[in-house]
Amino acid sequence: MSIKKLLVVLFISLLVWPVSAAAAPNKELKAELQGYVDSIREDENARATFYALMTQAVIDKKSAKKDLVALAKDADATVRMGAGMGLVLAGGRNAEATLVAELAASPQLYEALVSSANLLPEKEEVQVLKALLKAAKPEQVRDIFRYLAGQYGDVYDVLGEYLLQKDPALRAPALEAALYTAHEDAGDYAEKMLKSKDEAIRADGLKLAIGLAQSPGGSAKAVAVLKSALKNKTAAIADQSARYLVEQGHREGVDFLAAALTKEEDEAKKLGLATFLLAHQARVDKKISAPLMESENKELQSVGWQLAAVTGDAEVLAKINEMFGSTNFDERIFAVKSLGLTGSTTAVGLLSRALFEGERTIRLDAARGLGQLGKPGALDALQRAMSAERDREVKLAVIEAVASIKNPKSLQILRFQTTDRDPQVKLAVVQGMRKLGDKDVLSAMKVLKNDRDLAIQWQVFLSTLEISPKQGLADMPRALRNPPVDFMDDIVKLKASTRIQVLEYLLRNGGNSARAKTLVAVERLGDETLDLARKVLLDGKVEESTRLSLLKLVAAKNSPKDQVLLEKLVRGTDGMPALQQAAVAALLQYTSSDLGATYRGLLGSKDPVIRAQAAYGLAVID
Repeated sequence: MSIKKLLVVLFISLLVWPVSAAAAPNKELKAELQGYVDSIREDENARATFYALMTQAVIDKKSAKKDLVALAKDADATVRMGAGMGLVLAGGRNAEATLVAELAASPQLYEALVSSANLLPEKEEVQVLKALLKAAKPEQVRDIFRYLAGQYGDVYDVLGEYLLQKDPALRAPALEAALYTAHEDAGDYAEKMLKSKDEAIRADGLKLAIGLAQSPGGSAKAVAVLKSALKNKTAAIADQSARYLVEQGHREGVDFLAAALTKEEDEAKKLGLATFLLAHQARVDKKISAPLMESENKELQSVGWQLAAVTGDAEVLAKINEMFGSTNFDERIFAVKSLGLTGSTTAVGLLSRALFEGERTIRLDAARGLGQLGKPGALDALQRAMSAERDREVKLAVIEAVASIKNPKSLQILRFQTTDRDPQVKLAVVQGMRKLGDKDVLSAMKVLKNDRDLAIQWQVFLSTLEISPKQGLADMPRALRNPPVDFMDDIVKLKASTRIQVLEYLLRNGGNSARAKTLVAVERLGDETLDLARKVLLDGKVEESTRLSLLKLVAAKNSPKDQVLLEKLVRGTDGMPALQQAAVAALLQYTSSDLGATYRGLLGSKDPVIRAQAAYGLAVID
């Protein structure tokens, strides 16, 4: 547009400003916007024309349709997309099919959805996305579901509908997308799936519920769904729900599996149930463990005695102590495996002696048992065993046992192992110190901070982050300069407040690879990271592509409080056309009349796309 034409249009806009924010474009505003549309189309900027055609559809639906139908066959794909969008807004015949065909032909479908479909009113967007899913090729479906998984409200519900589809080919990619993001509404769909009459849908509902519950920060809704799934008519679903609940320390899961154990007749299945409960030190009634203790199956006997030991029953403890002195090897093994679960002080002396027996199995189980007891009285024996033991697996078990005892001497013992030549031993020492969690651990770790083994360096950094977040965060420039390939798996497991600070550092300062993985993590963490995305998005020092990615997350939420943030972003991104255009596009989702001043200001932009967006914004505000 020439400067002269621009001044004329701006002058007209000032004349009609008092009435330009009406609920629908009035006669004066339509005339003004038509002038912008005509001027923009003269520039032949495809992206600007995209918005101009949408504006044309809003201000003159009836007359625009014929022109839009013709432009839907234009040589330029962006113009065709704009024509399709305009036809949907104008309610033209076959409008939906026209836009769907153009979207389906897009080589970058996900990006096309973000930059186009996202601009439609929610009702129209839902209709288009439903039609697109029916028309899409199998390889395109994943992109559509990925887009849906990041949306909210009725748009997210399109994904939810596919989670309830009987056809597994349709349901599978929807489930994958739902698991990708920790969405606040996904728990409701997991509940609906678990109530389905279709067994396969119920099984996928279980996968979704467990996936949500396992996400960083967890999901209270998903845990509640899993508890209700204990009554599911599919036994396998109830069993898997119970196992997850046991792993997370929920009594409901223990009671369910304990009841199943009493009814189970198959020895292999009975052993599996009992072993699982034992692995999580579940406390079950003595009447449940008693039949196992009397079994002729030695494995069941062993697990039965260990489950009984967890109860702390005095009669059971006396019998275990007696078996420890038996000349029958099986009874001795039962006793050594069980003593650590009794919580008894007398067990410390017995297991401490067993640490130095010739039989490797007894030494290994004795070390594990002392770790389970966690009593300081075992430290002297463990210290001697650590120096004398030559078997690596037993020595690692001794290190783990020391780390399980919260006592200043534990750190002293581990400190002497920091110079061991075996990398696995040093790694176990670092992990043990981390488990102790005392701030004195940090000075003991200094010698390993620059170890030649990068895995050990990384564990030292994670330990520091966990024990003293302030110091760990100060170490980030060095530790995150070249992190392990799977470093993000460790970062997302950190305490939420620390995790957010590490993610923020990586967004601002990470290398290309690290930053890309961080953006994926931020997207997958969902609502938890929205405030972080908002904060970093406004920082002009952050790399533009990173801000663009964060903007997509913020825009998808479509939260009323983000209107002001987006206006601020628009004002602060002059000279960054891609980001400013994306910011205005996100702002177009809001139709509040107080946006009139913002759009009026943007009409004077030198960027034709921004001017076109502003004109469309004025056309649709309330």
